[in-house]
Amino acid sequence: MQISKKNSGVITVSYDEAFEIALCYGWVDSQKEKLDGKMWVQRFTPLSGFKAIEVAKKNGQWDKAYESQSIASMPEDFAIELERNVKAKAFYDTLNNQNRYAILFRIHNAKKQETRAKRIQQFVTILEKR
Repeated sequence: MQISKKNSGVITVSYDEAFEIALCYGWVDSQKEKLDGKMWVQRFTPLSGFKAIEVAKKNGQWDKAYESQSIASMPEDFAIELERNVKAKAFYDTLNNQNRYAILFRIHNAKKQETRAKRIQQFVTILEKR
């Protein structure tokens, strides 16, 4: 993008305006080169990884991404199994957020339903024995 120098007398978009607009579209500033006495060229390039995010949103992988520890919620199937086992539920309720998240993360990351069900049963058994 060609941007005029401050005291050149040529009116163009300012660097700050161009940068702000570029950020809105997932681009960042990179190389700056002198063009002539009145103008310089500012190169803008896409943010690295931005395209991968767009692809993930389109193919559903973005929605499958796991929740962060601060907002992680208990899966319904795990909650049902805990309700069926009073000892396991009682111990689970004593865990801190970090330990709860470790369990929820492993359940959430199971690729197959059979693996998920197996992990839930394993965690309920472990929690019951504590």
